[in-house]
Amino acid sequence: MSPFDLKVADGLDDVTAALALVHDSYVALGLIDPHPSGIRLLPHHLLPETRVLLARERAEVVATLTLIPDTAYGLPLDDVYGDRLTATRSQGRRAAELSCLALDPRYRRHDILFHLIRLMHRCAKALAVDDIWVVVAPKHGRFYQNVMLFEPAGGLSYLDKLNGAPGVLYRQNLTTIETRSRQYFTGAGPESDLHTFFFGEVKSSHAVEKSGNCLRRDEKARLLKLCPEVTAQIAHQGKSLLSSFLTGGDPASPKAS
Repeated sequence: MSPFDLKVADGLDDVTAALALVHDSYVALGLIDPHPSGIRLLPHHLLPETRVLLARERAEVVATLTLIPDTAYGLPLDDVYGDRLTATRSQGRRAAELSCLALDPRYRRHDILFHLIRLMHRCAKALAVDDIWVVVAPKHGRFYQNVMLFEPAGGLSYLDKLNGAPGVLYRQNLTTIETRSRQYFTGAGPESDLHTFFFGEVKSSHAVEKSGNCLRRDEKARLLKLCPEVTAQIAHQGKSLLSSFLTGGDPASPKAS
């Protein structure tokens, strides 16, 4: 049993605390410059189906990740790897991106990440996601491939939005992941059986299947006021999309290939 409170963010306090941890972690790693708001906000955080997952120890958020399902607005990784998504989108497969992963430095060697990934899988299933994509630093590639069973899906790129940091694209096919996981971890001892951990029955009082973004329109407006450059990014796509972000009425269809 995890000693942490694991949950899907259900209000502005949860979201801002999670995005503050992302901001501070990314600044410490040199991935972004400090922002006056003290948070790392993406336009996608305002979309209805985006899920911010977090772990609290008492009142402090010590780990977080964001699951962003594909919509008409696309995914953050489209800027660099959009062509890689074209084939799966044309097959009718729904993509989602694992983004904004951050751990308090005190817990980077803790199993807390595994608990967040298990919760992420439940969210992905509820949102009818077929593939989870993630861009990771090359030094973390072996972990994602050999432990999390993501598959390499793109070559090395340098990410402008992360101060030119190198990244490699990985994909987890949710149609086959349970079978692959069962085969991969067959014979593993109880402490190493990640298949049972990730895909075994989990009792939880938190309904990850709930619909709708947890942020009210006024709360989204407050976040955008803190991060005016995000408003500009959304408006660049068209005024109707900006209105949709604020009202929670984002079009659900995947981005055209």
